[in-house]
Amino acid sequence: MPELNPNVQSWIKALRSDKYQKTEGALRDYEQVWSPEKVTYVTSNKPQYCALGVAMLLAERAGVHITESQWEKGDLPSSVVDWLGVKRGNNAVKLNAVSIPELNDGSWSYDRKTTDEYGDPREKSFKEIAEVIEEHPQVFGKIRWKAKKQAKNKAQKKAKNKKH
Repeated sequence: MPELNPNVQSWIKALRSDKYQKTEGALRDYEQVWSPEKVTYVTSNKPQYCALGVAMLLAERAGVHITESQWEKGDLPSSVVDWLGVKRGNNAVKLNAVSIPELNDGSWSYDRKTTDEYGDPREKSFKEIAEVIEEHPQVFGKIRWKAKKQAKNKAQKKAKNKKH
């Protein structure tokens, strides 16, 4: 069985760490908390992430440039796909018949056994998602993202914008 690359191993470790609060339906979201003073819900400053959002955060910390609009999309940007070593075009990180968002949000049952009383598949915890990722090392190849290449592209864009 192929070995997982270091970035995927870091992602698995982060998913198992209990450091990240889980959300569904978004890469990153902010918890809504009740404010008795304002008598309404307000957005907290504590972010929540889906499993792909945790990978995106790790990539960003490693130097991958991520824009705010990329956080608002449902799939990973190609730079994070490259950082993970996933095949191009697999931005939802599909593992055979199921994708990471489906596991995270509960729109599919990986083992087809865990359903609630309405028959809807149960979303998986970060730890369960980490296990499924480990079971599919063939999805992940070599890391294609290069920090120097990203820095060069960013510098070229900045220089181009100054000319205009």
